[in-house]
Amino acid sequence: MKDYPGNFLADLIGECHKRGIKLIGGLYFSHAVASREPEAVRRDRAGRPTKDAYGRLQACFHHPRGQEFNLRTVRHLLEQYPVDGVILDDNFELDQEECFCGFCKEAFREYCRKKGLSWTDPSALAGGPSREAWLEHRREATRELAARVAGIAREHGRPAGGWVGASFKATHLAPCFDFLGGMVYTDPPRAARLPLSVLGSCRFICLLWAPDAPPDLMLREAREAIHAGAPIIGFWTREAASPCKYRMDEPRAGAIRQAFAGAEAEWLRFYRENLLGGDPRFVLTEGRVGRQETVLIVKNCGRKTGPRIQGTLDLSALE
Repeated sequence: MKDYPGNFLADLIGECHKRGIKLIGGLYFSHAVASREPEAVRRDRAGRPTKDAYGRLQACFHHPRGQEFNLRTVRHLLEQYPVDGVILDDNFELDQEECFCGFCKEAFREYCRKKGLSWTDPSALAGGPSREAWLEHRREATRELAARVAGIAREHGRPAGGWVGASFKATHLAPCFDFLGGMVYTDPPRAARLPLSVLGSCRFICLLWAPDAPPDLMLREAREAIHAGAPIIGFWTREAASPCKYRMDEPRAGAIRQAFAGAEAEWLRFYRENLLGGDPRFVLTEGRVGRQETVLIVKNCGRKTGPRIQGTLDLSALE
């Protein structure tokens, strides 16, 4: 907000907090480090520097100089602004953001040495066990990076998470973060059942597409996300993003308001209809049965489960 007379982010956080809205600071790992640290430039299989859609040099986030630049940004955000948490945007997963710079190749060589594997230049790998070893090395490096971000956030008493694709591949990050955000842009929201079934205590945000989606589809997807068991749903609403332009309009904004306003009622209706109807994802974790009142605490496990009663059911009031 170049023309804003003041600190826009600080004022935005303040206005959100006045209204009881929590604000999580999103961090897209910066490519600015690439122009400052030539060693930390991301390289393709041929060893050439890579550029993004805007023509900017891309950074290698695995490189120590690239990591430290971004981790300083995380610390700055948490120290200077009262955000309610931090979430990494979608460019931090190193197995998705492959780099073949000298550092990454040597890091893979060390990984292979520790695992007792034969090293092959990763830029020459097209498939097979060695290619899978390279990707697992990158996933391991992603977990280490995510853990460092989460550690900084916890030092400041804030939760940390990361935006990931809504697929099984992202669940390996659950032990590192407090929550994951699944960008359900190509998968139907019900696909969230897959990561939800194995995330355990790591919460899941189901982020739906909005800018050019038909309003009736937006409402249907919000319902599907709720039915899948997603504890939090949201919509991506940026008005314009080059090189592809999208612009929100009133019908879509109205669909978002309608989806949010009816979320709790839809959740309750779905539980009422499916808990007693036998949805195998629902289990009873605690209960107290009395002559005048019965209180049951139900958990959606996100997957088909075993015994429907997995806690203590107090029946003493009936004795």
